[in-house]
Amino acid sequence: MSLPNDNPDFPLESRVILHGLVNAPELNGKVGIIRSTLNDAGRQSVYLQDEKKTVGLKPTNLKYEPRSVDSLSVKELKLVLKAKGIDQVEYTGIDKIELRTKVSEHVTDEDEIPRLLAMGRAPVDSSASASVGAGVSVARTNTETASPAAAQAAHTTAAEQLSNMSPDALRQQARMMRSMDPNTIRSMNPQLANMTDEQIRMAADQMEMMANNPAMMKMAAEQMKNMNPEELQRMQSQMKNGQWTNGTTAPSAGFNAMGQGSFPNHGSNVPPMGADPAKLIANMDKEQLKQVLRTVKDNPEMLKQYAAMTGTTEEQLKQGMEAFAGMSDDKMEAALKMMQTVAQAKEKWNHVDAKTGGRLLHILVATAIFIIGLLVWYFFFSRGSSPISNVSEMVASSTEIPIVQEDEFSENEF
Repeated sequence: MSLPNDNPDFPLESRVILHGLVNAPELNGKVGIIRSTLNDAGRQSVYLQDEKKTVGLKPTNLKYEPRSVDSLSVKELKLVLKAKGIDQVEYTGIDKIELRTKVSEHVTDEDEIPRLLAMGRAPVDSSASASVGAGVSVARTNTETASPAAAQAAHTTAAEQLSNMSPDALRQQARMMRSMDPNTIRSMNPQLANMTDEQIRMAADQMEMMANNPAMMKMAAEQMKNMNPEELQRMQSQMKNGQWTNGTTAPSAGFNAMGQGSFPNHGSNVPPMGADPAKLIANMDKEQLKQVLRTVKDNPEMLKQYAAMTGTTEEQLKQGMEAFAGMSDDKMEAALKMMQTVAQAKEKWNHVDAKTGGRLLHILVATAIFIIGLLVWYFFFSRGSSPISNVSEMVASSTEIPIVQEDEFSENEF
């Protein structure tokens, strides 16, 4: 049985089931995820995973998705215990069976589980994060001071949230950033104090670009899963210290070195934010990589930025990207493998490099910068649950997520 909600609204990230819709009965029974708090019209934005769209509904048309103790994953079991206020020390390092036992001890009624799970997933309380600055700062502190196990959990959560995040929610965050005064954003969060107005604008542009390309969101999520917590924490630290670059500042020494041809030992040329281009790109899905290449070459401003960073001209970079994106999968695979085994495949590298006008390295570096940018901006402006950053309160009070038109529903449904 689906469970009603006694509260006026559902916590963010709650999994709910739609019911009681008269004029849109095809949506009844669909599972959705709560993406906003109540707006002025008394509705919450709900992302429908199967439909891949967001609708605005009243809480009366929503019920918690029922869950049993046995159906919960290790992560979910810990979230329930967290929501019950159990000290983390009590459930750190114990196995799944022991976690189930502990949950059963503290939760006598399984009907309570969906609500507790929603509370555990919910972002930090809005009083502590009424702005992008407050939420992100709290999140960053948690991940920087967390134990390796906690950092890994946060890292995994971020990747999962990115893969489940609706494009509409990401567009909303981009609109929010554009509508705010850059000085306000910087003052809210010391971590962003070193960013220029242009960097903030580019951040919003990149977020919207990712929202318009679901394949990129998926790719970024996969790449995040392949990064370890230390790399993500290094990203945080370098941004905090003003060392972050992503298309709007001078290139880092690491990227300069790569651009000058010192590729055989790429391991010593780790780019800003701690992510190695070789690792980021070598395991990419080839179609996704081609999509990124096309996106960059078709965006004049981005092409200009990345050409400057990689030490080539816009036209050369564009032509090289066109040639690379047009290659067969096997040739592209050979080129990417070169990033891991330069010495063994130098002849193949030279062959592919020649086809791109000698710009293959520049193309790969530019692509890595682009992917890193997506990861950074998701990581710092995610609206996911703690300890990942939270901007839910600001999002809820800003421009409304596009939703189904009112006349598609009866009065008591919307």
